[in-house]
Amino acid sequence: MRTDTIFYQLFQTFPTLLMELLGEDPAAIASYQFTSVEVKEKAFRFDGVFLPQREDKTIWFVEVQFQKVHEFYSQLFSEIFLFLQQYRPVQDWGVLVLFPDRQTEPALGKQYQELRGRVRAIYLNELKPGTSVILGLVKLIVTPETEVIKAAQTLVETGKGVDGLLEFVETILIYKLKTLSREEIERMFTLGDLRQTRVYQEAKQEGRQEGRQEGRQEGEQRGKREILQRLLTRKFGSVPDDLNTKLAQLSLDQLGEIAEAIIDISSLEELENLLT
Repeated sequence: MRTDTIFYQLFQTFPTLLMELLGEDPAAIASYQFTSVEVKEKAFRFDGVFLPQREDKTIWFVEVQFQKVHEFYSQLFSEIFLFLQQYRPVQDWGVLVLFPDRQTEPALGKQYQELRGRVRAIYLNELKPGTSVILGLVKLIVTPETEVIKAAQTLVETGKGVDGLLEFVETILIYKLKTLSREEIERMFTLGDLRQTRVYQEAKQEGRQEGRQEGRQEGEQRGKREILQRLLTRKFGSVPDDLNTKLAQLSLDQLGEIAEAIIDISSLEELENLLT
């Protein structure tokens, strides 16, 4: 799965994550505002930018790169310098890049070696477990499917009381384990307090009611559609009736394809194009 959107939501919900990844005091995040900045002339947008409110703090550009692209650093530095030219900030700057592993990071060209000191590369598979609940949530994204349910159970147990944790764990599991059957998903969501999440409870209740009336296969299809609709509602606030009508006509395979693509969809217009 591609993860730009989910990481944006993570940084937005848990802004101290930046400082934890940098190995600094989480309290220092009080001097920052997290946003996503667009450089209008070139029509590109950073995955995230932490803008400091003080001149002695560093601007941190945050990029998530889960595929190896040889031109990644040249494109990134070009975008940063265009940002600096357009917005003319007074602060110094640095880049935090999140890679799933070392193999995904491309080589830094000779012409950019002087900028190496501004780059902090984090390899998610090397994050030490148990460091913090929020870092554990990040590591869950790259945890192998064979281990992710147990890891999620441990994380939920350790992070009791952390606002927003259950919803993020639920979302990550849905995306990572999208090939599971309805019954397997139900068993997965009965882990600890995870079964109490709103999306699961509503989908489970409605799926059971509809399953009795329409049969096992139809109930599974309706249940998956309800989960997808709730994810869309959580992301966009509301979904027009015409799009809901189109979702109601999708097969199980088509629902799986939309669920896989939803994390990269940034607008309802993109969803409509995908459905057509």
